[in-house]
Amino acid sequence: MSNDRWIACFACFLFSFIAVTSQVFIFWPWLFGTEFSALMDTEDEQRYDNESGGYLSMMWSNLNVRALLYLVPFNFSLGMLCWNYYLTMMTDPGSPPLDWTPPIDGSSIEYKKTTHTPRYCRTCDTYKPPRTHHCRTCKKCVLKMDHHCPWVQNCVGFKNYGHFVRFITWTTISTFICACLLILRCWEAYENEQLGINRHNQPTQEQIMFIGINMIMDGSVLFGISILTTYHYWCISSNTTTIESWEKDRVLTMIRRGKIRDVKCPYHQGVLANFQEVLGQNPLLWLWPQPMVGNGLVFKVKKEKDEDYDSSLSDDDQSLSASSRSPHSKMWFRPFDGTNGPSSHRDAAMELV
Repeated sequence: MSNDRWIACFACFLFSFIAVTSQVFIFWPWLFGTEFSALMDTEDEQRYDNESGGYLSMMWSNLNVRALLYLVPFNFSLGMLCWNYYLTMMTDPGSPPLDWTPPIDGSSIEYKKTTHTPRYCRTCDTYKPPRTHHCRTCKKCVLKMDHHCPWVQNCVGFKNYGHFVRFITWTTISTFICACLLILRCWEAYENEQLGINRHNQPTQEQIMFIGINMIMDGSVLFGISILTTYHYWCISSNTTTIESWEKDRVLTMIRRGKIRDVKCPYHQGVLANFQEVLGQNPLLWLWPQPMVGNGLVFKVKKEKDEDYDSSLSDDDQSLSASSRSPHSKMWFRPFDGTNGPSSHRDAAMELV
């Protein structure tokens, strides 16, 4: 079994452990494990119920409603997590057709930094469309490759990036709901202990053990996955992949050092349009699984009033790689005119991962 499979199996075990043990050993006994007669079997509790205007009676009558309010959203988010995890794992990220060649008109081309010729993958023996990279783990070129994710045992690319973003979003939501319910359970147990009521629904030693384990595991997942989700939302907002953001950091460092002039990402269409490109046109359905639109071979480029934008072209003609406008341009940067410093700096900014 490969390392990716072990990691994916561990991810499945982790999600399953939190989802099952938190409900079977904590939430279900808490919400369903106490009979009303047990709540009222002492004189003190009966007196408290009378003095409080039937607090315990009202609590039991609302118990099933509260259980639905707590557990239905939690289990729905778990279901969406599993669905999108499956789609991310089983959906092919997309690869360029073996017979794909750069268009004669020069659209949708990215150039190598050294020879300024169209990028070509010697391993796959095919040209690379814009934003395409070769994955050594999957042993193939991936369209709009973001990264190889061992947690899903698959590359994250053009066709499954939306599923991946939904998966980590629903994971964040699920672990957040679980954390809130765990905290609420502990707080209610503390209040009951202070008031001396509902003693029959206090957590047992076994439940306390699972509460502690779930708090550690769920809290760790929530912390890590929320950071990852925030990072990918930032990438979507600027219409860059993880690989492109790494390259962008290198270029920004050279800009700060004054080695090259300022450059911009031509794929950035605006925050709303960028999210629609990945998650779909209707914001109300962004978290619902849906296939990507497009072929992963051409991408819209932001229209700018400069030498790099040909206003005579139609909107469809603008859906090409920014680097197709010049053999000296970086994948997601404006072309360099050669006046910004030594060629080594210019080539570094044009380098493709």
